[in-house]
Amino acid sequence: MKHKKTFQQTGGNSVQNSTEKWCDNPNLADVLLFLFPPLGLYSVFKSKKIIPHPVKVGVGLLVF
Repeated sequence: MKHKKTFQQTGGNSVQNSTEKWCDNPNLADVLLFLFPPLGLYSVFKSKKIIPHPVKVGVGLLVF
């Protein structure tokens, strides 16, 4: 059984785990939401780390 190292287990280093999916990166999701909204929304909904709040997503879609 493989164990993934988490942020706390690595001693708080800012280096991301190489097994992390692209859609779990909140900084990338922010950039994609700004530059290419459909791909950004996909990354938010596929992410296991980012919890989308329906009200915030709805307001963001209305503003865009």
